[in-house]
Amino acid sequence: MKSSIQKHLFNPTLENGNNYLHDMIINCSSSSDIEKIKFYIRKIGFENARQMTQQQNDRGELPFDLINTLNIEEKDKNTLKKIIMPSLLASDVSGLSIKLSSKTVLNEYKVKPSSPLGKNLIIACEVINKTRELITRSETHPSTNQDSKKDRNEKYHIITENRQKIQQLKKEYTSKQQDQLLEKIVSVIESGGAGNCYEYSMIAKKLSNNKSAIVCEITKGDHTILWIDPTSEHGVICDAWAGRALPIGEIAKLSIHRQVDDNGTIKHYTAAFHPKLNHFKQIFPIVPEKPILEIKQSKEPLKQYYSLAPQTIFGSLKPKKCFSTERERIRINNRIFNNPHRGFK
Repeated sequence: MKSSIQKHLFNPTLENGNNYLHDMIINCSSSSDIEKIKFYIRKIGFENARQMTQQQNDRGELPFDLINTLNIEEKDKNTLKKIIMPSLLASDVSGLSIKLSSKTVLNEYKVKPSSPLGKNLIIACEVINKTRELITRSETHPSTNQDSKKDRNEKYHIITENRQKIQQLKKEYTSKQQDQLLEKIVSVIESGGAGNCYEYSMIAKKLSNNKSAIVCEITKGDHTILWIDPTSEHGVICDAWAGRALPIGEIAKLSIHRQVDDNGTIKHYTAAFHPKLNHFKQIFPIVPEKPILEIKQSKEPLKQYYSLAPQTIFGSLKPKKCFSTERERIRINNRIFNNPHRGFK
């Protein structure tokens, strides 16, 4: 049974990247099928059930998401939801007051503390712990599911107001004033004492004291993280909200945020990162998108500045000698399309 579970859990081979639980729910058409699902979840054990219920297929659907698509009675749908819900809401992220041990993290990934990757992991752990000292409350962290409605509303209003202030700050600072903007953003966040993944990541960016570290939004994932040393193979994901530091090569262990309506109450949980669906989008330092998009729309105007055939434009040969206005155009081209020749002779 265990090998079968591992096959479907970690290497989904069914249609649309479904795991076995996806498939069982899709084919559920009667109360007897519901009992089979209940028996299966009990037999594989709670941890395996948690991982399977929190695993997206290639369309971004969790097993739970498929229940409402079934052609069964409403009461049977509700019964199935009650069976799945405990596994869905079981969090794999640490509570906000929990400190992260760098020794534990290094041992988990078998990394030497003196190695470049080890040093980045240690930095990430220190940043996570310091960030969690500065912000002690979150509105979306799974550990807050039992908070009172009053407490939730209070945190929601603090975070919403602060984000409005941050949006205004972004309009007041230019792209050359990123450091000053970061200082102001962090000041606003600290004044409220509450935040979600975005706020945790922005403070982590400030505390990392790392110019190259970037704050990234996870597309189709409703989550934000800090990526330390992003241009290196020793890069590390620093997720202060989840209390997790991991090498970029272990990105499959990253979690994204989701929420569900549980009998009229919004509850938060995490789902597994899906490489085909979830990607990183840099949101800080803020990068100007318009000029890059304009250049990327067409490579044709750039061809005249190269003495190469079109198929080798981005190869290893050198660009033509050119005048100052052309030099700048090639410099932009080199940066965007990763041409190996950054300079001119």
